[in-house]
Amino acid sequence: MMRKLTADFILNPNGQLLNKHTLVIEDDGKILDLVPSVFDEAEEFKGILSPGFINTHCHLELSHFKNKIHQHTGLDGFINEFVQTRKNAELSDLTSNEEANEYMWKSGIQAVGDICNNASTFVLKNKSAIRYHSFIEIFSMSASDAAITFREGLHLLNQGKASHTNASLVPHAPYSCTTNLFEFIQNFHNATNSKWCIHNQESSSENEMFLNASGKLLKMFSKKGIDMSWLIPSGTTSLQTISKHFPLTSNILLVHNTYTSLTDIQFLKN
Repeated sequence: MMRKLTADFILNPNGQLLNKHTLVIEDDGKILDLVPSVFDEAEEFKGILSPGFINTHCHLELSHFKNKIHQHTGLDGFINEFVQTRKNAELSDLTSNEEANEYMWKSGIQAVGDICNNASTFVLKNKSAIRYHSFIEIFSMSASDAAITFREGLHLLNQGKASHTNASLVPHAPYSCTTNLFEFIQNFHNATNSKWCIHNQESSSENEMFLNASGKLLKMFSKKGIDMSWLIPSGTTSLQTISKHFPLTSNILLVHNTYTSLTDIQFLKN
């Protein structure tokens, strides 16, 4: 059996919005054809028919944090409040995770790149209709803790692969990984060629840390008594500074990029 669907517009694989077209599919959803006319028997929909969406950056295990973190406080304010909220909350809330998973599926999301700091979402991902890739995220601001942090990340990575297959080990952000932790991750990726992502240039103060060891973010870490002596200003942006730790062959997903400049992009291209 086949279904014929039409709508005000249909988004095709080339990103064009087409009207007066018919999408022909099998009952199981397999797409057979996109015809440049409207069949009399076609089911009509208001709006746009679109291929499934991909959520490239998600924190499913933090679904229970919804509406618990204030907006417009800057990255330093967010980190402060996040850390405190996490201290006062459970590691994860399975009900919230399930609700978020269902919400994404009903919103047309077919695949998700999900950040993981623990294994609390693995069972859900294994049974979900959504295809998940788990980015096992590690971070440490202590050079002496890099080896144990890396080993713990590998353990969680193996759990993820055993549960739902798709998982890779990634750094959190330029400011939260010491040089030796970056090297551990880089060597591992160069040997395995797996998917790679990092939170990138979320605030101007992230760049300021690497340009000249200044800014709100560095001041916050110092007030908390975190030893940042490993951070040696490079005189360049955070992205350009850590690019030497990027994998040699795998694709790189940079997340946020709020303060990524044209110069940074040209630097990466070169």
